[in-house]
Amino acid sequence: IRPISSAGNAGKYFYFLERNYECNKGWQENTVTKELGLEKITRENLENTLDGKIKDGVWLGRMTESGLKHHPGQEITFSAPKSVSIMGLVAGDKRILAAHEKAVSETLEYMNRHLVYSRVQKDGIQNLEKTDNSLVAKFTHITARAVKNADNDKKPDPQLHTHALVGNATKCKDGQWRSIM
Repeated sequence: IRPISSAGNAGKYFYFLERNYECNKGWQENTVTKELGLEKITRENLENTLDGKIKDGVWLGRMTESGLKHHPGQEITFSAPKSVSIMGLVAGDKRILAAHEKAVSETLEYMNRHLVYSRVQKDGIQNLEKTDNSLVAKFTHITARAVKNADNDKKPDPQLHTHALVGNATKCKDGQWRSIM
């Protein structure tokens, strides 16, 4: 788990990877992705989500002297063990690839149900509210960065892994979008 430094950098990086390597991508489907019409990941909707621009008229962040500040979110990387990567990618066992995708989706669903909170102020009192939703873009890659072999050639190393970019945004029970706590 690591913080996403900027929406623009994340968008450039993941779209560079997609053009140059095999990549399976998609939004973690839930009620808020359906409500917002997030069916296919585009560079624009990914960067907007990470920037806190949820939909027209809804921008998340706090106003500072230098303008609106919003932390983009967190990147969670789910990496399969090398033996799993070899069986799924080199031996071609599609069941293993499907099991990896299912494990990532179920883990993110568990996160939504149990770990996503926001601060909500009511009558001057600030409380934490469990929201049960988040905006997560998933990018599954099949290789690690190229490594040099014994012949000093760079060859891609089979490594099944998924990057989950968790946007710093959640919809609260009152219908308002807020940053994740």
